[in-house]
Amino acid sequence: MMNALLVRYAGISLPIAFLGLPLYVYVPITYAEISAIGLTAAGMVIFLARLLDVVTDPLMGWLQDRFRDHFSPKYWMMLSIPILIAGVFYLFNPTPDSSLAYLAMAVTATYLGWTMLNIPYLALGSEIGRNTQMRRKVALWRESGVLLGGLLALVTVALFSDSPLETMSQLFILFLLLTAMLILTMPNQPISTQSASSLSNLALLRNSIGLKPLLGLHFINALAAGIPATLFIVFAEEIVAVTDAEMGILLLTYFLSGLLTLPLWNRIAQRVGVISAWRSSLLLAIVGFIPVFILGQEDLMLYWWVCVITGASLGADMALPSSLLAKVLQDHSEQSGFAQEASGFGLWGMTGKLSLAAAVGISFPLLDIATDLQARESALIMLYAAIPIFLKFIVWMFLFKLGLDDQEEKDETVRA
Repeated sequence: MMNALLVRYAGISLPIAFLGLPLYVYVPITYAEISAIGLTAAGMVIFLARLLDVVTDPLMGWLQDRFRDHFSPKYWMMLSIPILIAGVFYLFNPTPDSSLAYLAMAVTATYLGWTMLNIPYLALGSEIGRNTQMRRKVALWRESGVLLGGLLALVTVALFSDSPLETMSQLFILFLLLTAMLILTMPNQPISTQSASSLSNLALLRNSIGLKPLLGLHFINALAAGIPATLFIVFAEEIVAVTDAEMGILLLTYFLSGLLTLPLWNRIAQRVGVISAWRSSLLLAIVGFIPVFILGQEDLMLYWWVCVITGASLGADMALPSSLLAKVLQDHSEQSGFAQEASGFGLWGMTGKLSLAAAVGISFPLLDIATDLQARESALIMLYAAIPIFLKFIVWMFLFKLGLDDQEEKDETVRA
């Protein structure tokens, strides 16, 4: 019974993950080629929409907690479906004479609908997982769905390379309709706390002892992952000289490695605790980046192993921190007497998006400083491997100071 619930819950993450690749890669390129818009204007509009998205994440979380007595997460998720369908349909199918205002409205609607689906979805997972064992299971199933959604997006691009955006639009809308059916079948979870009464509760949550350092580590860890992700195509082409087909294989390897190792990280966390398991994954990622310093032209096999090892740490990076977050939010909600899960995940989403924006803001300007080929290659290697290694090591060191006890986590698992 519980496994069936987790399968349905994981299925909702597929369209959320599927949307990432076209939004981040193909939408900017498509609108940059429209003469009335161009690259600079398209980039500015999308950037401003992302800034709005950073605001709507915590606001959406607070709204859900504020009205939790009246509207369950399912309500907000169902409300997001028509907004997302409209936004994606217009955003992914522009006409040759589409204007800047057209892009602004379509991308804003898409980001708003995405937030309205994702934040309540994460909060629903926190309500399902009320102990350590269930929190890990929920995170495991959810991130498996996320990785599978990313894989489906890559396969779609490979099969429909002539019209990827149009095809992805049609598939995404189909996924959303199926997702609506899954949402309707999810049971309403009972709550043991009151609705958040004011925005002051959000400020108290943000400054809570457990959440504030966890958000900081989340930002650093997401930045460590975001910089190499931002530069993946540039690095693969300029340093390793891979072909388009080989690029696809490397990306599939990375996501498959993350998907297949998720159950292993769950077992490790069950044995040694979530924090110790996360620290182990950070060390694995550091080891995985080391061969980057000796990569050269056509070192495809060695780079493939880099993708395997760093991909294996990806699963832990996705599931274990969110499992810790769920525990912190549940403890805070019980102590304060107010529902805070959705607000916490809103802050979590905002932090992750800020880190992705920072990854772009750091990577490209530093890369542009390079004046010749050798300097550019050195900058690429520093950004792709040296900085992530340094950031991962910082997270590894400061995880001890979170104030969360692995032994307490293991004891709770035994009791469960």
